[in-house]
Amino acid sequence: MVIDTNAGGVGRNRLNAPPQETSTAKPSSNGGSPSVPSASPSDSVSLSGAAKAMSRLESKIQASPDVDISKVEQAKLAISQGQYHADPAAIADKMLKDF
Repeated sequence: MVIDTNAGGVGRNRLNAPPQETSTAKPSSNGGSPSVPSASPSDSVSLSGAAKAMSRLESKIQASPDVDISKVEQAKLAISQGQYHADPAAIADKMLKDF
């Protein structure tokens, strides 16, 4: 049995299919080029309080550095002086706290 994927029916290869126009433009009344409908003045969008808070939080995160350089320098100094002692139990507790 042979399946023809170029026949345009079931199984047609959509990657090679010609693009379809989906324009909603309407010809203008003066016979010129099509005009695109504009939004009416009554159209509006409002965000919920949670969405606004998320947007503010996202802005703060984007503005903050990925690494706290002062903490890195403190850790480097403590390690170089032999004063850094990791507490494996505390590290494990903090890792599990996120789950």
